[in-house]
Amino acid sequence: MRYLKLCSVAIFAVISVSCGSKPADTAANTPSSVDMAGSQAKLPPPDGITTSMKRLDASNFANIDLIGTTANPLSSAEIMSKLSVSHSIPTKITGWGADIPAKALAAGAEILIDGKAYKTVYGSSRPDVGAWFKLPKLANSGFSFELPANSLTPGVHTMELRVLSADSNNYYGLGPFNFRAE
Repeated sequence: MRYLKLCSVAIFAVISVSCGSKPADTAANTPSSVDMAGSQAKLPPPDGITTSMKRLDASNFANIDLIGTTANPLSSAEIMSKLSVSHSIPTKITGWGADIPAKALAAGAEILIDGKAYKTVYGSSRPDVGAWFKLPKLANSGFSFELPANSLTPGVHTMELRVLSADSNNYYGLGPFNFRAE
């Protein structure tokens, strides 16, 4: 009888401890990383994934639509020469990118500021891009990124957009170009 009580206490202790704890690898068990069938979903690329990749020209495969409050900053050299953002408030950067030669969405995008890579949120709705290229599957080729306040010191900085090819073997580069933080 004493053995049965000890076993009951041990089982109760194990159940109590395991019910209050999280799995060791919680990131692998989140809905964003595992689909409903249980297979591993493709996660966004880590910071700086393009560092070892070959650069291809992106002049027709990507665009930056907004930097801070400046719309279409790449539309003219005059706008670029006057581009300025506040270093003390968050700076939103949006645009689109796609792997046009593959007629496919990109595998992701990153922004480099002064050589440091930042992941963007890729896959936002851009039906205008799909319509322009007559490829409806490019309708989710948008990206966005928000640079936190006080990430930049006042002065001139360099930015580059890198759009990963659909097969993640290369990237399409746009830039670098300069902008000023005030």
